[in-house]
Amino acid sequence: MRPFQHPIRPEDVGALIDLRVEGVPETGSMATLQLEGVAALYNILCERSFAYLADEVGMGKTYQALSLAALVWNENPRARVLFLSPRENVQTKWLGDYWRFFASNFRRSQGVGDDRVTSVLFEDPLHRPQRYENLRDWAASIGRPWREAAFLRHSSFTRPIYVTRADRRDIESLWRRTESSLRRCGLMSDAERPEEFGRDNASEQLNLAFAKALNRKFAREAGSKPYFDLVIVDEAQCLRHPDNQTNRVLFETLRGQVGKWLFMSATPAHSGPENIPRILNHYPDAGTVLDPALVQDLRAMQRELQTFMVRRQRKYWSTPANAMVEKKDYRHHDREGWGVQDADMSALETLAVGLVQKGLVEVLEGQNNRYRIGFLSSFESLQSSLGRTLRNEDEDGDDEVEQAGDWHRDRAEGSREANAPDSDFVGELARDFERHFGMALPHPKIDAVVRQVSTPAFGDDEVEGGEKFLIFTRRVSTVAALRERLMARYLSSVEARVRRCWDDDFDWSGASAEVEQVDAGEDFEALEVEPGDDPLREAMSEKGWLYRYRQTFRASGRNALFFEDGWLERLCQAGGVDPLDAAAALSDAIWAESWTHASRTSGVKSQQHRAARLRYLAVQSVRREPRVFGLDEARAAPWRAAYEAALHEHIERAQPADEPHRAPELFASSTLWTAWDRRFPTGPLALPGASAAEVDGQGGAAELCKRQVARTLLGQTFRLTDTLLDLYFADEAARREGGDVAEGFVDWLVCDDPATRRLRRECGQWLAHLRLIVDGSLDGAGRSWRELAARETWPNLYNPVAVMGVTGGAKGHLSATRQFRTPSMPRVIVCTDTLKEGVDLHLFCDRVLHYGVAWTSGDLEQRVGRVDRYFSQIERRLMEGASPEVRLEVGYPHVVSSLEQGQVERVIARQRLAERLMDSPIAGSAQEAREVVVGAAYAPEIHPHLEPYRPREFPEKGRDLEVVSAHDAAPVVRHYHAWYGVFLQALTRQGWQVLPGDARPRRRIKIIGHGQHFGVEWAFDAELRRYVLTVCVEVVPGEHVQEGAMRRRKVGRRWRVERFVRMLVPSPSEGVDSTVVDALLAHLSGTSPLWCEQDAQRWDLSAAEGRLPDERWSNFECRASNARFCLRTVIGAGKGWDAQGNGGEDVLSERFQARVLNLNRKLTLGSFDVDAQGRLRFGVDVLHGALSDDVRRGLVSEVVERARRWRFS
Repeated sequence: MRPFQHPIRPEDVGALIDLRVEGVPETGSMATLQLEGVAALYNILCERSFAYLADEVGMGKTYQALSLAALVWNENPRARVLFLSPRENVQTKWLGDYWRFFASNFRRSQGVGDDRVTSVLFEDPLHRPQRYENLRDWAASIGRPWREAAFLRHSSFTRPIYVTRADRRDIESLWRRTESSLRRCGLMSDAERPEEFGRDNASEQLNLAFAKALNRKFAREAGSKPYFDLVIVDEAQCLRHPDNQTNRVLFETLRGQVGKWLFMSATPAHSGPENIPRILNHYPDAGTVLDPALVQDLRAMQRELQTFMVRRQRKYWSTPANAMVEKKDYRHHDREGWGVQDADMSALETLAVGLVQKGLVEVLEGQNNRYRIGFLSSFESLQSSLGRTLRNEDEDGDDEVEQAGDWHRDRAEGSREANAPDSDFVGELARDFERHFGMALPHPKIDAVVRQVSTPAFGDDEVEGGEKFLIFTRRVSTVAALRERLMARYLSSVEARVRRCWDDDFDWSGASAEVEQVDAGEDFEALEVEPGDDPLREAMSEKGWLYRYRQTFRASGRNALFFEDGWLERLCQAGGVDPLDAAAALSDAIWAESWTHASRTSGVKSQQHRAARLRYLAVQSVRREPRVFGLDEARAAPWRAAYEAALHEHIERAQPADEPHRAPELFASSTLWTAWDRRFPTGPLALPGASAAEVDGQGGAAELCKRQVARTLLGQTFRLTDTLLDLYFADEAARREGGDVAEGFVDWLVCDDPATRRLRRECGQWLAHLRLIVDGSLDGAGRSWRELAARETWPNLYNPVAVMGVTGGAKGHLSATRQFRTPSMPRVIVCTDTLKEGVDLHLFCDRVLHYGVAWTSGDLEQRVGRVDRYFSQIERRLMEGASPEVRLEVGYPHVVSSLEQGQVERVIARQRLAERLMDSPIAGSAQEAREVVVGAAYAPEIHPHLEPYRPREFPEKGRDLEVVSAHDAAPVVRHYHAWYGVFLQALTRQGWQVLPGDARPRRRIKIIGHGQHFGVEWAFDAELRRYVLTVCVEVVPGEHVQEGAMRRRKVGRRWRVERFVRMLVPSPSEGVDSTVVDALLAHLSGTSPLWCEQDAQRWDLSAAEGRLPDERWSNFECRASNARFCLRTVIGAGKGWDAQGNGGEDVLSERFQARVLNLNRKLTLGSFDVDAQGRLRFGVDVLHGALSDDVRRGLVSEVVERARRWRFS
């Protein structure tokens, strides 16, 4: 089935894709709008080679594009789709949205995958998303034998071949190095030396040569058809300068190899309506599709655009108003509230403003009293170092090196911080002032913003705080200045809270703190600090006094049970049994095992880890002796399932100690969460599963697992933020007064202090929006509560900071932007336009400040769009209250008595006009003046009236897009469940334990027994259309492990080497075949299957009947038994070859062998190894059951084809 042959309706798309947020019915209208967009785009592509999605910011363009890609794969599972984003942070967001879309939206109503787009068992996407950092890595991957969704960024096309000034001195050496690079990328056979190649054009010619070689490789792989079925270009305005080097390389790379294009941008006429024909007349390579002369007649241009462009305006539903509201109804562009009046300034600040204004007037006299909007540095900062960047936050790895030399791209995109006309005199003035007065030249705007932001963000003696702010600047130096001052205010607010709540005038050094030393092992939650960090972070970093205090909550520390749930006490409550009676009834065997399980020995010192013992007692007792809690098997089932998920590391039985070492106090231990349940049994702060009714009902296990997730997140937030100080002082008070620390902390939490009101509000937001936060901020989309309950810590919440400064690539701020989407820290992000695109910051923020304004209304809209989007805080507030009481605050800080006043007036007026005209993609884009004339009255800009964008029409008769129905998939699922039941029973009979012990397959399980631990992973091999199990065991030096291939895999924060073997799961047509399970049992026991010549001949026959050419088959060695098949061939030998095509590297080197192990981690079938002769080999080694000759032939053919691809990739 070929995509884009027949038009469709939104209802057709909706049968396959549900874009509503599960459990949030009010998102239905937005989902309907998105489905209409998907259907419209599909129908446009039925008629044209391109379509343009130009929906307003925040309307879910990414999900519409992903829906379109899913439709393409649904009709053609082998289709190739490429995703291009402008920069690294947007690329990162696309990857996250890709996983979330297929986990939550595709085939939701069916409740099962289709083994075409997503797997039947786990609903994982079969096209694995692959992020590429540069063009070289992507080129090397072309032809690899797996289905892939490649994610690249626009900047990757800048410098695939990086040429320095020194390289140009020897052109021949430069070409030889280029040949080596092309060879590493698998392009040497497609490369041609440029004819016009010299010192002056070396970079241009070599990069274009790289692009053309890659284009020829696409053509060779695809034959007569385009290599890509669909290319999706996000923020397509980046292509508006087709003559710069980046876009020339991109064009030559993809020329003629794209079947359909989808361009996306909320601001297609970013710097003028001419952007649109400039892009569309070039990249689709389809001639002139939009007359450039139409820029003179915008009405005519809009009529043409409607034939291929989808554009809708975002509106929200207000329940009290019973109406949809637009931006003009709820956005508040606040000039007065953020204007710094003369009366607000100190004498020194007034002097500074006067000196700057005097110098600025002199500078502008030489420019006809004109200045460019947002370009004067004195409007932002008076620091002498105007160009400095924040520490390490602008590093973007190799990609930054690639971008560095493309001056044309930098100039076009405005990404270089050019010297403003006033920067020289401001720098000189700042240096003179500091030299004479020994202090920095003050800027009243910075100080005023810090004052106005601090109270609502951090709180004070009366205001609870907790509001989040997103502050945009134009200058890197301003980010540092604002962050430094805001952090000082934050720390002062924390100190004030401690004095107010705990009557302690402490110092950050912790000199007076008495904290015992606890040897708790590695702490993944430890804060990372650098010289000059704030004192709170230093106190919480390794060896700091708050760090030492936090260790008391871990392992054998005195507070080890504080963050534990009341695992045993809650079981007693569920069954109505006294905890001491239950402790007495529990068998000596479980008590004795728990003692051994919790014992830790270091040298001659032995310790009991009480938390480990509590957890072991809980999970073992509810599994083996639920009667001691008064629970029968049915009532114990949800508790058992939840405890197995949350306490999975404590399921394996331990050897019993000589004595039971009973500790009945563990059945009624005081913990934070038992105290929490007593204080908040109902209401917004009640934890999930707090009442017995929630657990006994349907879905009780899920509710308990949800409770575990909520507890873990709240507890981690308490430990890693300034709330740890309150825990410390509650602990000190409890020790001093002989009380209980958990009760003392909860007593403080319910008092009427502004800080406790803020913390209660935060906790309520965590609990009310838990699913939204987990899916949107913590990479939990598609994971059930049961899967998520297994996490004891959340890396995305590590290293929180109250105020984050962002100026560069995504690596430095990815965690901070995710944390900003939670109710806790950070409270403020100060950033340059790095974050104006591709980052969602909307879940708990509805305040944006344009500290430094952007010169186009499109850029300003992109900024505000970070928080003004569907599922945002402003949308939730509008559903609860009508505007104008509910507003999205957009502030424009400025000094009223300065020249900046005129700039702000111009920008606000233009932005309000753009918001009224936003229904058209080109309205407001023409003739936007970039300059302000000092003293001239502002004349409102005149724009032609453009009709609202018309909705598209859809065919009356729909068509069924569902290739595999839920009814058709059901027997397939039943087959695998039945086989998995046989798998579990066979392992159990042999004394092996499978975790989790569910009757349905899990993506990953553990097989434990006989002193060994094996991991098992399911994967669907799309080309074979068969599930494959990978059974692995860690390689420990000095210990015997089973035979098999080897790979390197990261587990937690540690890399480990594993030995693995693969196993073919019987397909539905093969029935519930148990012979492959017998082969696995033999493997687990260390027994190698006997090789059988007759079976080997049968596999040889399969190859011969498959009509494989003799020269291809003769390269393989085949060994087979009745349970195992091994097919292997040499694909590289000696120096000059490796799996990446890298030349000149010894394949016996440790570095190369490590690379081979890494590559094996990515394969669903087959593996690489290096033999003693220095040859690189590829093949399969699989356990199998009874396979037909057709299946054997198919497997052999596929392996041979993959080996061929690896050899020539």
